[in-house]
Amino acid sequence: MWGGIDSTGPGDLDRTPAAGRRVQRWILLVVLLAAACGSGSAAAQVGEAPGTHPLWVTNWASGDVSVFQINADGIAAGPALVNVPAGAQNPLAAAYSARRRRLYVSDWGSGDVSSFAVSRDGDLKPLGRWIPASTKPTNSAGIALSPASTELFLANFNGGATGSLSSFAIGRSGGLRPLGATMATGGRGSAGVAIEPGGALGGLRSSVSSGAAGPRGLAIAPDGTHAYVAHYNGGTGEGSVSVLRISPEGQLSPQGEPVATGSSGAEAIALDAAGHRLYVANFNTDGPGSITTFAVDAHGGLERLGRPVLTGGRQPDFGGLVIG
Repeated sequence: MWGGIDSTGPGDLDRTPAAGRRVQRWILLVVLLAAACGSGSAAAQVGEAPGTHPLWVTNWASGDVSVFQINADGIAAGPALVNVPAGAQNPLAAAYSARRRRLYVSDWGSGDVSSFAVSRDGDLKPLGRWIPASTKPTNSAGIALSPASTELFLANFNGGATGSLSSFAIGRSGGLRPLGATMATGGRGSAGVAIEPGGALGGLRSSVSSGAAGPRGLAIAPDGTHAYVAHYNGGTGEGSVSVLRISPEGQLSPQGEPVATGSSGAEAIALDAAGHRLYVANFNTDGPGSITTFAVDAHGGLERLGRPVLTGGRQPDFGGLVIG
């Protein structure tokens, strides 16, 4: 509603670090690389069957959210499709609050936030959309919740111009209220946001090649020994996932060659709570979106399980894959 959909989808973005800002007792980073590994909130069992959890994936081009059920073996059921609230356009990144039983989604095309109520079995009910205060952003992208699910932060790409950060208070019922004015980040095209609960950042420990082109999603193993990076690879070539070892000192080193996803344009990525199954959303430029499932072995290596499963929507993008 603030000036149309940018014809360039977020899958085509070039992203580099932008800025950091201390917010209350947390360190909040606004970056141009959307490296999302789920919502950042504590895992909670939502599914009806023991050991079953919902997996949600946003479909950027078709304007809906796919709902799957997963278990220890991978995808068990789905997808069911739920449309975004009226007026919302191009759902992108998502964050889940187990405390509020809400799924929050950034809307790239309409520059705002949508929310969904989450039922006991993980189904979604659209509740509405919330508009940031003051300076009206465009291309809302990365989204993050404070540790207690009392604040929500939204990074805005703004067509590649000066990026901005919007913030909201989250009420007890899960509704949102803008907190002050949307502020400039100091960098261009802000697309990701993350909160470090401890309130302090260490120095850069290591920097290595991710092993392929267009790194998009990042997931860290629960024991902190491995990192997994999804690669867009141009959006038309087959996507891939690289495995990086993390030493006790925080040093990164490649582990083997990138593993193909079996579909094109790997984007969002998420690990289950046990670290045994890895899920990757595939953008599939101009085609139907899909989810690839990998088994994670005892050494952190990956084995693709079967063929990618269609999401029922089109073009899932970075940051839009969340496990409840």
